[in-house]
Amino acid sequence: MADPRIDKLAHLLVNYSTKVKPGEWVLVSGNVVAVPLIEAITREIIRAGGNPTTLLSTDNLGEIRLRESSDEQLEWISPMMETVVDKMDVFLTIWGTENTRSLTNIDPARQQVSAPADAG
Repeated sequence: MADPRIDKLAHLLVNYSTKVKPGEWVLVSGNVVAVPLIEAITREIIRAGGNPTTLLSTDNLGEIRLRESSDEQLEWISPMMETVVDKMDVFLTIWGTENTRSLTNIDPARQQVSAPADAG
């Protein structure tokens, strides 16, 4: 059974906070833990006439990238994300985590190196 609070929040985000209009490209990114909200947001985008694209991540993917990448790889900015940032009309990010301690063993300096690339 759907949680009416999630549907109400999705409606608020799409129709009030971002005011999605017909034909707009809306990128929704978030952690898999937030899938119920991401699904509700996607539904509202479609109802508003927008064109949704979703990007999902996991705690483990972020940790693997930070642990295994060289500094050069952490600083690399994805050409795909550059295109997305240049062309999208609305960007919604739904943060969430299953493990609030997932990055405690990662050097904060490595996280700082990757921050500009992660921001898009």
